[in-house]
Amino acid sequence: MISKPEVLEVGLAIGQGTGPELADVFTKLPKQLACLFNVQVRVHRSSRIYHSYHSLFSTGRNLRHIREETAQDAAHCEDLCKKQAAQCLKVIFGTAFMAQSQYLVRQHLESVKVELFHKQSVDILLIRDQAQGFYTGSNPYGVDALAVSRACQSDTAIFGRIVSYALSCARKSWGEDTQIDSLTMVYKYHLFDGVFDVWAQKWSRRHGLHIQFIHPDAMNRNILAFGIQSR
Repeated sequence: MISKPEVLEVGLAIGQGTGPELADVFTKLPKQLACLFNVQVRVHRSSRIYHSYHSLFSTGRNLRHIREETAQDAAHCEDLCKKQAAQCLKVIFGTAFMAQSQYLVRQHLESVKVELFHKQSVDILLIRDQAQGFYTGSNPYGVDALAVSRACQSDTAIFGRIVSYALSCARKSWGEDTQIDSLTMVYKYHLFDGVFDVWAQKWSRRHGLHIQFIHPDAMNRNILAFGIQSR
């Protein structure tokens, strides 16, 4: 008896950067590969083609138009992600579109990127915070656009959710009974008057483990100098 093929649902957000041409590759190639493994692939393409940085400026439009189009792209992509997630779709590929609109979506949805590295006796679980910080926020500037600033923030509630999520991912990856003694948060924490360290003390008490902030350069130096043991 031949079993029915498994159906894999994937989304596709199309940007003008690498264009509809690459979207066609994303659509056709997975289907061809899936046939080798008795899997069917259904691709759900976005109804909007999102702007790239080049496409917004190549039309010679003004800054107001660029900001409006960026906001519309972000709102549409955010709605796409929410609707696809509601349908239990877990994967959305994207061809390149403007970074600002992508970061707005990640901020609004409180996105993180999970990467697990394994080599011999070393495991590194990296949770990349994409929900706050410099790559989120807005760009206030006047009509004359003689100066521009970047307004963003870090929030203890968002941090708290990221910490809890990181620990849940660790236990899922390494087993519920795994003893987790410490969690290191790599940020430019020294720019914020010690506020981050106060937060870290609160999370340490809540979760019963040592949580510390460390500067990115110091983290890189420690890895190069001393390596990482265990997890």
